[in-house]
Amino acid sequence: MDYLLSNGKKLRAIRMMERSGRVRINADSATSFPKNITFTCAGRLLPQQPYEIKFRGIGVAPVRIMAAGGNPTGGLFVIAEVLRSVTAPDLRIKRVVERNRRIPGRATGRLAFVLKWPSGSASDSFLTTFPSAIRMFKQRLGLVPLTERDLVTAHFDIEVRKPSGGVRRITVARWAATEPLPGFFHEARLAWNRLPKEADDQ
Repeated sequence: MDYLLSNGKKLRAIRMMERSGRVRINADSATSFPKNITFTCAGRLLPQQPYEIKFRGIGVAPVRIMAAGGNPTGGLFVIAEVLRSVTAPDLRIKRVVERNRRIPGRATGRLAFVLKWPSGSASDSFLTTFPSAIRMFKQRLGLVPLTERDLVTAHFDIEVRKPSGGVRRITVARWAATEPLPGFFHEARLAWNRLPKEADDQ
C-alpha cells in the first residue's frame, strides 16, 4: 500500500493511477522515484502544506501538490511532483551518468501503438510517457470512420534493448473495439511500470 504522509506521519492511504519520469531525491540515493504521479485518496489536501509519499518497496520522497480536484467515484484526484532534496548548499554535480544501453531486456523509454480498421491504420512510435501515449491514441482513434468503429483493433508496444545492442518491440496489450478501452490502457501501463528502464540509473 502507498501512503500520503504529513511531517513524516501517515495521513491516508492512496491509490496510484499514473507514474512518469524518474528522479533521485538526492545525490547519494541509490533509488530513483517516479518524477510525476497521479493518485486518488480520501479527504482533502492543502496545496501549501508539505507532504511526502511513501512508495511501497521504494521509500519516502517529498512531493509538491500540483492539482487536486473531486473524483467522480469519491475522494480526491491528485497530481503531484516528486521533489529533489539537496542537503548541502554547495553540492555540485561531478559527472553525468549516461543511459546504460548494455543491459538487454530494459525499456529504452519509447512507447508505440498501432491502430487498424478495414479501410486504414494509424500509429505513433516516438512516445515517452503514458499520458502522451493515451492522448495521441485517442486523437488517432478519431480518424476512424463511424461506420468502422466496431471493427477497430489496436496494440501497445514497448521498445526494449536486445542482447546485440539493437532494439526490438514487445507487444504488451491488445484491444478490440468490443472491449473496454480503460482496461486496455491499464494493462499497457502496468507492463510499462513493471519493466526496468535504461534511464533508471542515469
